[in-house]
Amino acid sequence: LAEIWQDLLGRERIGSHDNFFELGGHSLLAVLLMARIEKRFGKTLSLATLFAAPTVESLAALLSQSGSQPAGRKGRSSLVAIKPQGDGVPFFCVHPIGGNVLCYLDLARHFTPEQPFYALQALEPEDEEAYPASIEEMAARYLREVRRIQPAGPYRLGGWSMGGLVAFEMARQLASEGKSP
Repeated sequence: LAEIWQDLLGRERIGSHDNFFELGGHSLLAVLLMARIEKRFGKTLSLATLFAAPTVESLAALLSQSGSQPAGRKGRSSLVAIKPQGDGVPFFCVHPIGGNVLCYLDLARHFTPEQPFYALQALEPEDEEAYPASIEEMAARYLREVRRIQPAGPYRLGGWSMGGLVAFEMARQLASEGKSP
């Protein structure tokens, strides 16, 4: 893993606790990283895995788990904890049309340390049973995910492109329940 990171990030040395994103990793490099991991280790990991395991050590631990399943497995959560620490009201951002949430990494860096930041990514199309058929279904599913982290409002919702439309529908559904979006 360290060799792959060295090559992708143009670094001579990578420590086991170095953070991929803090070393200059971005969405394109993350895609390349996951492709190289799949080629070298024969395991498919979702891009969101890199948020949960952004170091060589944490990613290696995930790869060494026997029976780890590829992205798109049934029951997978849409929620990605980009920055789960902090005492503030969490901010939840819905993915744009491509379904990927790596585009929100830079935005999350601009928030204060007290501000938790989560993103909602699209499920893989192969997971047809869980794939929503409409914006309303998608919003309802994402609200269930949000409520796992934050059971009661007020809620901070956002999104870019199609994500804005889904976030608006989430707020509309909350308002129809008499809750503060």
